[in-house]
Amino acid sequence: MKNTSVLLIVFLCLILNACQSQAPTPLLPTPTRISPDEGLGGIVGKVEDAYAHWPDERLYLYAAEFYGEPRGNGFFLLEPNLFPQTTLEADGFFQLNNAAPGMYVLVVGPDPRSAVPIKEQDRPMVIQVEQDKITDLGSVRLEP
Repeated sequence: MKNTSVLLIVFLCLILNACQSQAPTPLLPTPTRISPDEGLGGIVGKVEDAYAHWPDERLYLYAAEFYGEPRGNGFFLLEPNLFPQTTLEADGFFQLNNAAPGMYVLVVGPDPRSAVPIKEQDRPMVIQVEQDKITDLGSVRLEP
């Protein structure tokens, strides 16, 4: 009986050591990369300060079509029924899939009326979506 108890203790110690030496499992899965349909494009990135503006609200990222020169004058039209949109994750990460090639201003907010554009150098940032490509913006801010 004593030998059986010793063997059981040794066995349990081996199991505990094996469990502790395994690499921890990540809590959140890695996001699946988007894959635009043929002829369309996509945009991925992270809006760092979005939830500072609207804490505790569900946020959306809208692609508003831009009319004008990429670094010049122009205007953008936010029509959520016509242009692509997606939700922002809790950390600000987004993936916008299946956008038609063209120029867009990305606008963030809980709804289209209170949304604000992502800016660079005090102007709305103009993003070029290319056919069959994904544009990675990295980290951006609503207020530069």
